[in-house]
Amino acid sequence: MTTIPEPIAPVDKSCFAFHTISERLPEILVKGLDYFRRAYSSFITVQHLNLNQEEKVNIEEEAKSILGQFSKLRYEMMTDKQLILLDDNGDDISIWNRYFNSWTEKLGSCPTYYSIPWLYSECYMYRRVREIFARSKYFTKFDPFFEQKRNALKQSMKATIMLGEYVSRLKVSSESLKDETIKMFEISLWGNKCDLSLTAGEDCSQTSSPLDDLSKIRPNILINDSEHLWSSIKNLISSSSSKPCLDIVLDNAGFELFTDLCLVEFLHSSGLLPVDKCTVRWYVKTIPWFVSDALRYDFLWTIDHLIECKESPLLQSLGNKWKGYITNGTWMIVEDQFWTLPYDFSSMRTVSPSLYSQLSQAKLLIFKGDLNYRKLVGDLAWENTTPFEVALRGFHPTDLCTLRSIKAEVCVGFKDESQWSSLPGDWMRSSDFAVIQYLAKKS
Repeated sequence: MTTIPEPIAPVDKSCFAFHTISERLPEILVKGLDYFRRAYSSFITVQHLNLNQEEKVNIEEEAKSILGQFSKLRYEMMTDKQLILLDDNGDDISIWNRYFNSWTEKLGSCPTYYSIPWLYSECYMYRRVREIFARSKYFTKFDPFFEQKRNALKQSMKATIMLGEYVSRLKVSSESLKDETIKMFEISLWGNKCDLSLTAGEDCSQTSSPLDDLSKIRPNILINDSEHLWSSIKNLISSSSSKPCLDIVLDNAGFELFTDLCLVEFLHSSGLLPVDKCTVRWYVKTIPWFVSDALRYDFLWTIDHLIECKESPLLQSLGNKWKGYITNGTWMIVEDQFWTLPYDFSSMRTVSPSLYSQLSQAKLLIFKGDLNYRKLVGDLAWENTTPFEVALRGFHPTDLCTLRSIKAEVCVGFKDESQWSSLPGDWMRSSDFAVIQYLAKKS
């Protein structure tokens, strides 16, 4: 029987978890606070018309209160204060507070930011940010990371145009189909380097062509199940008696999302996943999350931004095509609150059985990014040689694959130490190394 290790926690000052709680997250809060200070007036102008003087005064007072709450949250985190129960009208409140109480019982005292697992602490901060706006009257829909997500794509438009035009013009033969498919998965994989939560909101735009040097950086994919993934992809249509469903659990908006869209466009246009014979479900977050995680309106804004790109008619054409996929139901944008709960995915069958059942209907389930990986393996202190299937702890609704640029100190599935022993000391947090891990569902 496998011994389940302890969760990764911010107790060791040399670990990335400690750096996250003590430095990265407070810096993220400062950037969110600064954006709100600059943007709240224009936000109100768009949201509310014909305000009387009393309402204008109330708005200013509420804005001051929000700024104060941001500063208070930052202070609490930096000084390791006790966590508090959430108190807004969210549908997830009872779940979050029940989780909080379970840790209070486990610790024998009220949890603090450094006394609980890193994953819980980090998720809790983002949920507290949401609470600040959920309890407001005028700023309920305000996204403190809105500007950063938009800029992440706008500042990557050169690379976006190059990749979009490549995909639009690409003609594949039966001989090149496998290589081109793997290439597109690799582009989607490396798009995951563009993560604003990792850089604490600093610019991480893509300026060079994502197609350049793919072969040179392929050795940086430390676990590469591309062959197994290819076998799954080429059989998606033939192995299904009905319309197969491809499920993609997204990570970041911005350039990474664009690489994901291009991957699926390639699967459509190459005939591996014909538009009229499949459904693609895109899973997004329901609230602003980890700075750059994609929400429904980020997804739709991205497509509209492409349609408006006068620099590239081919990019405009892609945008219009993708909007059509959403209209006709080939693509579905799916929201579910489970993705922003404190639980890892091994709890999904219990906490959200309907979501687990829905994922089980897919022929292939793709997880993008570092946070999804951490939640797949529980963000536990696994030995690197722990088999991927063991680390999933029973979460296996269907054939699944994870495309992850490594940014946190947990990674499983290695055959032996020789696969990582010669790497730089920061290899698990640099985002310069990656994994493509695939696991078929046992019949």
